[in-house]
Amino acid sequence: MSPEEARKQLREVGPRLKQEADAAVDRLVELCGRLPLALRVAGALLERRRNWTMEGYLERLGDERQRLRELKEPNDPDLNVEAALKLSYASLEEGI
Repeated sequence: MSPEEARKQLREVGPRLKQEADAAVDRLVELCGRLPLALRVAGALLERRRNWTMEGYLERLGDERQRLRELKEPNDPDLNVEAALKLSYASLEEGI
């Protein structure tokens, strides 16, 4: 997904992000790897947790060792990047 498409998707998922600076949204897009599920999760989390700041969330996502933990919605099993990656990995045939 192009950076422009990713930014548009992120702002559609999280309307509150329409008010954020392009630079902050672009940083979030890159931290999510421009992956549609990661963008959906990040946008939903920021939308649902009004007490979270963009700066604070970007800081938490900046730690690569913790990033997957920050890209899941505990109340919605469909919004879990780590689980999706594990399922994809488990479905690969051995030797590929």
